[in-house]
Amino acid sequence: MRPILRTLGIVIAVIGGLLVAGPARSAPTEFRSPNVTHVARLQWREGGIQNGTDLEFATIGGRDYAFAGTYYRGMQVIDITNPRKPAIAGVFDCGLAQGDVQVWKQGSRWLASYTADNGYGSGGTCYRKLGVPRGSNGTFIADVSNPRAPKAIGFIPIILGSHNATIHPGGRFLYNSDSELPGRGQVEVWDLADPTKPKKVRILDLIPPSYPTNFAPSSSHDLTFNATGTRAYVAALTYTVVVDTTLPASPAVIGYIADPAITLHHQADPIEVATPAGPLTFLVITDELGGGGANVCPGGGLHIYNVTGPLERAPVKVGAFFAPFAGASPARACTSHVLRVHPDEKIMTIGWYGLGSRVLDISGLIGLSAGIDEKSGSVQAGIREVGFFRFADSDTWTAKTNRIAKDGSFYLFANDHARGFDVFRYVRPSAALAAQMDPGRWLTPDEALAETRSRTGSNSRSDPEARPWCVLPPVAA
Repeated sequence: MRPILRTLGIVIAVIGGLLVAGPARSAPTEFRSPNVTHVARLQWREGGIQNGTDLEFATIGGRDYAFAGTYYRGMQVIDITNPRKPAIAGVFDCGLAQGDVQVWKQGSRWLASYTADNGYGSGGTCYRKLGVPRGSNGTFIADVSNPRAPKAIGFIPIILGSHNATIHPGGRFLYNSDSELPGRGQVEVWDLADPTKPKKVRILDLIPPSYPTNFAPSSSHDLTFNATGTRAYVAALTYTVVVDTTLPASPAVIGYIADPAITLHHQADPIEVATPAGPLTFLVITDELGGGGANVCPGGGLHIYNVTGPLERAPVKVGAFFAPFAGASPARACTSHVLRVHPDEKIMTIGWYGLGSRVLDISGLIGLSAGIDEKSGSVQAGIREVGFFRFADSDTWTAKTNRIAKDGSFYLFANDHARGFDVFRYVRPSAALAAQMDPGRWLTPDEALAETRSRTGSNSRSDPEARPWCVLPPVAA
């Protein structure tokens, strides 16, 4: 791997807040790009593993809050109005996992969903308050209008559990992902018009009755809507599905992506960008290699498809991105995980487990609608890294920001399984600094497949004449 500053041929280590180049007297505890600094840290227990998971934001009563999920320690509500001095404002006492969080406004109330997955165990006052049997799987609905005193108001019972739950942009419907492998290949749709009494309105079958052999019967792991709520993109472990959600209570499958270069379809997020030739929609699929437990670094990457207009029925892969690796080997496995896209600023942030928090420039995707080689994929880089920070003990689940300033700077908030809640300050690099930084690796689809094989030990195809990725036709109406 190339070091972060290619022209100097060194690894940049930050020790005691000072930028140090070259060999250090002791093992460095921090690795970063010069434009990212660590400004604060919070923990919800004294020492040890913190079990931080997902992270969402809301501005309530004129103050900014982060809602941080955990394993078994409840949903932590953090006041980030002053990002350099975050403070725990309240806790939703719900000792469950995996603790995926969504926050939205419904009328005058602020609500949050908090998920209990199958086999993770559960307890806390949230169960007792609603009379839900301890250990039940599903999703809790909390009223967080007063962030300092979240209260449980509803529960969605789901036998196979809620690994992730996603709220439609309209604020009324919840789509549940149970993440079972093998699974039913389904997504449950719940109506939250009355969040105290959720009603199941639909079970969406993701897999057609007769599916090909490269489709294992797995269920949704995660689901993301586009900004208008007319489409959902479902990462279902062994494949990804494009769904028409124009009528959110009656979704319909449009098309599929099955890609042998992706070992585990973890998250699928749209990137909608405006160009002189018209709007483009790309889909970024994260590959959580080994479910986060593989001893390969930097692990699985980001796989990019063009799903603009009619291409959503037959998506075209345009390339893949793999993060750069610099510094000592991480103490934990590392692979791409939870991301957040900011299309207007053309920025993506992502947690990469042992490789910490990464900031990516996605402006290069705009040029990928043209110049795509049908055999080998894209001919130019679509994504490049422009900042990162990782500690020797990082195990970063997610890294997100609630807003980006006009000059491109922002505070980056990371929820870390090992460390808890970290806050970083990102400043957009100058052209000179960006030219020196390792941008990561942008690969064609063929190269991405070879990269995956090199990391998994798989060196053969069942069909040597097959294309390096497989796209199924749409399901008949």
